Amino acid sequence: MTYKFADFTLDTVERALHHSGSAVPLTPKAYEILLALVENAGHVTDKDTLLKRVWPDSFVEEANLSQHVFTLRKALGDTPAGAAFIETVPKRGYRFIATVQAPSNDGLPAVPPPAAQEPSRVRAFWLPSAVLLFLAVVFVSIFTFGRTRGPSSEGAPPRAILAVLPFDNYAGDPNQDFIADGLTEEMITQLGRLAPERLGVIARTSSMSFKGTKKSVREIAGALHADYVLEGSVRRDGDRVRISAQLIEAKGQTHVWAQSYERESRDFLRVQDEIAQAIAREIRIELTPLPAARAAGIRTVDLAAHDDYLHGRASLRLTTEPAVREAVRYFERSIGRDPGYAPSYAGLADAGIALTDFYVQPDEWIAKARAAAHKAIELDETLAEAHISAGAIHLLFDWDWEGAEREFRRALAINPSSGEGHAWYAYHLAVLGRPDESIVEARTAVAIDPFSVSAQLNAGWVYYLARRPEDAVKMVRRALELDPHLGITHSSVWMAYAPDPSLIGQVAIDPDSSGTLGLAALAGAFGMSGNRIKAMEILSRLKRAESDQWVCPYEMAAAYATLRDSEEVFRYLDKSYRERSGCLPDLLTDPRFDAVRSDPRFAGLLKKLNLSPRIVP
Repeated sequence: MTYKFADFTLDTVERALHHSGSAVPLTPKAYEILLALVENAGHVTDKDTLLKRVWPDSFVEEANLSQHVFTLRKALGDTPAGAAFIETVPKRGYRFIATVQAPSNDGLPAVPPPAAQEPSRVRAFWLPSAVLLFLAVVFVSIFTFGRTRGPSSEGAPPRAILAVLPFDNYAGDPNQDFIADGLTEEMITQLGRLAPERLGVIARTSSMSFKGTKKSVREIAGALHADYVLEGSVRRDGDRVRISAQLIEAKGQTHVWAQSYERESRDFLRVQDEIAQAIAREIRIELTPLPAARAAGIRTVDLAAHDDYLHGRASLRLTTEPAVREAVRYFERSIGRDPGYAPSYAGLADAGIALTDFYVQPDEWIAKARAAAHKAIELDETLAEAHISAGAIHLLFDWDWEGAEREFRRALAINPSSGEGHAWYAYHLAVLGRPDESIVEARTAVAIDPFSVSAQLNAGWVYYLARRPEDAVKMVRRALELDPHLGITHSSVWMAYAPDPSLIGQVAIDPDSSGTLGLAALAGAFGMSGNRIKAMEILSRLKRAESDQWVCPYEMAAAYATLRDSEEVFRYLDKSYRERSGCLPDLLTDPRFDAVRSDPRFAGLLKKLNLSPRIVP
């Protein structure tokens, strides 16, 4: 059976999607979701039906389904400006809205799109802001990079900006998508630290947003304000890997350089370095001593260990607790197969940080994460990701402000194009009460990765801590426009909704389905918006849950602070201190605690955190 819609063909025999004759890479889960929606085109397919069909023998959270649908939308070309294929039906599920046609010899008629109806709240929120969002993102990119692209010194050539487009998977097996995606990410990392004073590299999230796009190189380069675009493909067959890449000068659409490499799969990393070096030569960048030293020290990596690492990073990006725990298993298996591979230790550290920040009590994981970060640095001191992990641990759990700053600065010295590094450093500066510096770093993170939801949310929280709530709301709105279905990535960021309580109803936090972290954030949001009854309802529910599951004590304290219940505030802050909550560093500048800042207990707790007690104006 073959279904046709727009320029797409969905083949149920080959279990493949094609666009204008070219294969569109899909994971098996994404394919199954698409098939279910297409089979029921014009009608709502509820979430339970999709979950039972795609994950029949597993318990999977709705967030996992939402992430796959989000990925599927990108593959089809749907954008925040409006859906042409998949429509969200709030509280129910999804509807395939494009006209679906089956071949006449199948005896199936065309399935018409649904009749015109009042748009859902989510779609109504997308449409008015889409053009403004696009212009805002482009403006931020042009403004920030435009300033850095000027000569670094008199007579020096300008800094070039490079976008690495998602590498195509030419293996014909969607199960190998992780190889192409992993190669894209690693090329971005390699190039970002190649010669940072001469070459800026657009971050992964924004580059990956163009996966499967119909846009031309000129259009993509214009959106990202890139001078050069790198595109390519990868095919791995047994113990051989073939990588093809071409470098395009965006303005003139000129193919500057193209090359194919065929090597043993175990030489995967060395091929990446060869490509990076070739690009450097073509853009006429004089290599710095650091990249040259790295090139000389590239080691052979166990192929299975490298695959596990890539799988781990892919799982970690999903952010749900089951996905993060799956990432842990992949990283640990990678380390078991190749104990000398530093990136797997950095990945394990990041997974531990994610678990302790969102889902579990810190003492269950933080020692393991700290050891993994230190091991990664020991194995490869020039791995920026390892320094970011170490800095995050110093910041969130050790309250070692000097150590955190040292690690973040080291990471950015290695790779100034790391959007993640700038975002973490921005947060670090914000919690220490250095708003002007933190805003510069947050803006840089957004400029490097303009289509990253997490970069927007981080900037929103930085603005909020800097007492600029209106700017905070703008950033959170942009994040919602980029992904209206986003889950909660850091509970505190939703407090940026406080200046505009109407936004509470538009966020993906449902009292009936949220985890404890989301509920605590929602209670605080209701408290700040003046809905005391609703806030108390949620807090009572969380108190009952404390005996069975972890509830973030800092967020409980923040919620009670908005209700001016000082006894409960300090009861939970003391618990937060004992548990070494990863949210506790927010305390110095978090506006939610303004009502209790004059209490001597507040100054005492700041002292324990090695922070200077003061009253924030």
